[in-house]
Amino acid sequence: MPSLTALIRPDNVFRVVEEREQEPGVVTSTVEQYVKVIYTQGRADPERLVQMKRIAAAMDVTPGTATSMVKHLARHGLVRYEPRHGCRLTDRGTDLAVRMLRRHRLIETFLERVLGYDWSEVHAEAEQLEHSVSDLFVERIDGLLNYPATDPHGDPIPTQSGQIRSRVSVPLDTLTEGVFFTVVRILDDSPEFLDLMKRTQLLPGNRFRLRAVDPTAGTLVVYGPFEPAYEKAEWKAPAASDNEAAAGKPGGGQVPAGGASREPGSVSGGEAAGERGFGVELTEPATAGYATLAINLGAKILVRADERAGQPGG
Repeated sequence: MPSLTALIRPDNVFRVVEEREQEPGVVTSTVEQYVKVIYTQGRADPERLVQMKRIAAAMDVTPGTATSMVKHLARHGLVRYEPRHGCRLTDRGTDLAVRMLRRHRLIETFLERVLGYDWSEVHAEAEQLEHSVSDLFVERIDGLLNYPATDPHGDPIPTQSGQIRSRVSVPLDTLTEGVFFTVVRILDDSPEFLDLMKRTQLLPGNRFRLRAVDPTAGTLVVYGPFEPAYEKAEWKAPAASDNEAAAGKPGGGQVPAGGASREPGSVSGGEAAGERGFGVELTEPATAGYATLAINLGAKILVRADERAGQPGG
């Protein structure tokens, strides 16, 4: 396993832009960003075309600009465009979009776990870096982090072959009172929302109970967290034996700060508590408390419901 110094050599990090612009199809950073946006917008309703106004809003451009770019993508075989209706990615466009998602989420994870970024800072940085780093750099990050399954926000990281692990989850605002749940994924990556999630400890892997829902007041109350929370620890490169054990197991073999390997989402001596993984250590359970949220915010928090009996109070 290479050292961090070797990993970030300039020849490993940056592509030669001039060479990329001479490639057939001219896959520029703008093209990469558009296909990624179309992919994420289309995931919400795969059966429907993605409308130009949604693409324009996500890219912060006018609908006319978005339409012109989509026509350009269509000419290069990345999308199928239906005038006045919308577009969807071709297989080639989907492959490029998933590749960019993999880059983005691995870079986010690297920034948080290795460089000490706050999880509210990593999205904007990854948006810049994902278009500049080489494929070799991305794969070295994956190995260095011991093949993480999710990024800091709980988003699944596509494998090198383009597979995306599916996990059953529902929005928090769809649960009924009294249900225990584990936070799986945070959909809003704005710094303000992520700061709120950190202050209330509604972090991927943490477990709560939905204590009350008040439709009249438009609020819901959660109590927790119950499970030990993963906290940052000083970053430490995994031992070679750990990496060899994890090789060939995409998404498996997360390594905690102590260097001992365990399956993603497992906690030594206890039940699964989420997939936080490499570069972390378990702490004592945080003091459980109440948090009141607006009901509409629950749509941005994906959770896994757990109605097992005999759980902690609150």
